[in-house]
Amino acid sequence: MDAAAGPDPQDAVLVPALVGLEIGEAHALALSARVVVVSADPVDPLPATGVVTAQQPLAGIAVPAATAVEVLVESGGGGGGGSVGAPVPPSPLDPAGTA
Repeated sequence: MDAAAGPDPQDAVLVPALVGLEIGEAHALALSARVVVVSADPVDPLPATGVVTAQQPLAGIAVPAATAVEVLVESGGGGGGGSVGAPVPPSPLDPAGTA
């Protein structure tokens, strides 16, 4: 089989959908799918906690077994309360409405 045709069907696996999963769940699912989760940023290791926000290759793509799937992880302050927005800058007016 030539390289342009993709992975050998006998060795090919499908990349699982990891976006939205906690990093621990993403690792477990990736291992069961026979791929490996790695950080998309070679300088920063994957955090121990957080939610996968992006992955490459995308879910459903056929790749050779043991392919690295790069992920971005948003690690938050924990607590499961959802995402926290950026702090709101103070208003230029005091509470009485004067400058």
